[in-house]
Amino acid sequence: VQTCALPIFPSNPLSTVSREQVQSSAHTLNHVVSQSIDSIHEITSINLEASKAVIDESISFFDKAINAKDINEFYGSVNSDLQPATKKVASYSRKVAKAGVSSQLQMSEVVHHRISDVTNQLSLLVTDLSKIAPPGTEHFAVATSAGIATWYKALESVSEANCLLLARYCEYLDSFESASNQRPST
Repeated sequence: VQTCALPIFPSNPLSTVSREQVQSSAHTLNHVVSQSIDSIHEITSINLEASKAVIDESISFFDKAINAKDINEFYGSVNSDLQPATKKVASYSRKVAKAGVSSQLQMSEVVHHRISDVTNQLSLLVTDLSKIAPPGTEHFAVATSAGIATWYKALESVSEANCLLLARYCEYLDSFESASNQRPST
């Protein structure tokens, strides 16, 4: 009995591109999952820190309220706790927003690199296909390559603008937090 051994990956131009695409997709997925876990960890840490602070401050607030000698002292303690609570809510909101923006910025960078990988793979595919295309179709390969280059430049511009916008927003959050920390409390 004679058997014919077929290679698992036949040697054609598409198999190399497909393999590289799968490897690139797996790498991207791993990076996205890692980034997501880091973001969840950061936001969970912020929430735990805020929860602990609220519990500690609530105990202190109730102690002051219970030990108030009259209604004026009670209202005075309530009012004195409201202003710091407002600042803490603002600080918490900035921290969560900054964590979200930072995560989005990192994800945008991943997308930017992925766009580059896909464009390179498409260019390789067009090049490989043009080698086996019938004579007289070279102009189609040139037009397709030009279209891919234009597509890449447009997506790259959008991705860079998004990254720049998010980076500026992070800077704004930093400067806002810095300015609010410098204000004297009344």
